[in-house]
Amino acid sequence: MTDCGILVRSQRASGWVPAGSGFALAEGVVVTANHVVRDQPAIDVLVQTPAGIELPVAVVTGDPVIDVAVLRLPSAPPSSWQTGRAGLGVRWTVTSRPRGNDPQLTGSVAALDRLIVNKGGHEVVVLQLTVDQPLEEFKGYSGSAVRLESAATTILGVLCEQVRSRLVSGRSEKRPATNVLYAVPMTCVAQRFGLNPVSTLPATTFDGVRSLLDEGRVADADRVLQHLPNNCRQTADFWYWKARVALTNHNLTVALAYADKGLAHDNGHAPTIAIKIKSLLLRNTPESRAHARQLTVAYRKLHESLDAWFECLQGAGLFDDGLRTPTELDRACLFSDDTI
Repeated sequence: MTDCGILVRSQRASGWVPAGSGFALAEGVVVTANHVVRDQPAIDVLVQTPAGIELPVAVVTGDPVIDVAVLRLPSAPPSSWQTGRAGLGVRWTVTSRPRGNDPQLTGSVAALDRLIVNKGGHEVVVLQLTVDQPLEEFKGYSGSAVRLESAATTILGVLCEQVRSRLVSGRSEKRPATNVLYAVPMTCVAQRFGLNPVSTLPATTFDGVRSLLDEGRVADADRVLQHLPNNCRQTADFWYWKARVALTNHNLTVALAYADKGLAHDNGHAPTIAIKIKSLLLRNTPESRAHARQLTVAYRKLHESLDAWFECLQGAGLFDDGLRTPTELDRACLFSDDTI
């Protein structure tokens, strides 16, 4: 169990009502927003799995200052996770589904240390998130795990608050939510409640590899990758950079193999898709060029940056026969990996 729903007993309705979302970290440990459980005793809180199974809660430990609560359950399936330190512009996702037809949320990190006064009246440092989906109301998503888009087991924060429009009208109805959300950093949550992740994977883990490749120190970049923790190998990012090193060494077969490993972890990882297509084009056989063209069709409308790159490749005639080098290909159509 990873994502889950949180139910509370309503005294007015004399029954159980959905209150928000949560996520499992380990056997018997679920995290949610503190305002979701509303200071209810454990007997008045239930955790609902995606399959609809309702699990009782033994202990509720809440912190109204940071607006996060930890629920202890007699038993629950384990979940492997790791904290991530968000970087500006890093892509995130929320996979909770408060209601059956609610969409998955996606977006990017706009600020790392935004000091706000939360709805409880407490000053707290949060991640400021820009959300892609213009829902105008995000009730029910509170307590969700904000995950690193390229590595779903890496949790950046706990979704806690939406920002409503500043536009004031003469009508009394509630103002719609904007595309700004706030999340409490998971590093803060782990420290506050003594939670131990599998490991910590900063969003900047691969910055050193990028710098070494930019300096032409390919062997050093590969050495850094070899000494990263094992959990890094469970991300598309790791295999992307392995493929980059192999491609720099003109080993197209190995680069393609590494790209396939990365896509096995995240089939929508744009830089890895691009490096696979690039490696196929550099092979420059009829079969590899045809395969590259097929991939541009399969991955169209996945990312705007990829679509623009596909159009550039087509316009530059790079699916046609002709000897080319990585430098020539990049000069004609460069795909940026800044989204990593």
